Amino acid sequence: MWSQCQRSARTGTFLSLLLPRFEPLPQLLQSKLGQRQQRMIKNRESASLSRKKKKDYLLSLEARLKVALSENEELKSENGTLKKQLEGLLSENTVLKVTAPKRRAVCLMVVLVFVMLNIGPMR
Repeated sequence: MWSQCQRSARTGTFLSLLLPRFEPLPQLLQSKLGQRQQRMIKNRESASLSRKKKKDYLLSLEARLKVALSENEELKSENGTLKKQLEGLLSENTVLKVTAPKRRAVCLMVVLVFVMLNIGPMR
């Protein structure tokens, strides 16, 4: 047996003497390697899909950002216009507040004169 093993070792078939003559181990290895390759392929596909989804998400975020920035510029412009209107109305209001007592006095005098003219000739 030893001489047969030595001969087999020289020819590279030493394992074949120790293992039985059936072939389930290579099929099992092939099966495992096939499963590993399938997992690797699925993993690549999954990673590719994940990268695509991330890219699409980033593109949608960029589009939303662009819309938000343009809307922000419009609102800033509108805000500036409204501030100018407010300043004008506030200055007009202060002018009216200053002249209001004088107008009230004049209006009151006109009403009194009107009443006196209407009541006076009745006697």
